[in-house]
Amino acid sequence: MKYSFPKQGRLGRREFREVCRQGKVLVSPWIIMYYKPDEHWGAGFGTTRDVRKAVERNLLRRRLREAYRLLRPRLSPFFKIVIIGKGSALNLNFEELQAEITRLLKKGKIWLENGQNPEGYGDGQNP
Repeated sequence: MKYSFPKQGRLGRREFREVCRQGKVLVSPWIIMYYKPDEHWGAGFGTTRDVRKAVERNLLRRRLREAYRLLRPRLSPFFKIVIIGKGSALNLNFEELQAEITRLLKKGKIWLENGQNPEGYGDGQNP
């Protein structure tokens, strides 16, 4: 199974805004997640304005991207997702951050239960 997160899977500015405006939203004390059904998968990552320092913003985005990358094989490939980290997420360790993202993905019904994999997804053929 391929765990990479290719650049073509990242949302561009236009797609990012479209998902935020037209998609559904899930909120937790640490994360805001927007998602929208689509033919192709994609993900975007950001931070709220309360994360002031560039080093902290970049760290939080990298952690969100890595958590998503590890969880992606268990997700439906028919969603575009935007994950925004709040300043309070900097206080979470990686496992807690990953668990919170998993909780939101399950709540949004994006998580595939029992490892059910749609045809051709996660086998390296479909990014």
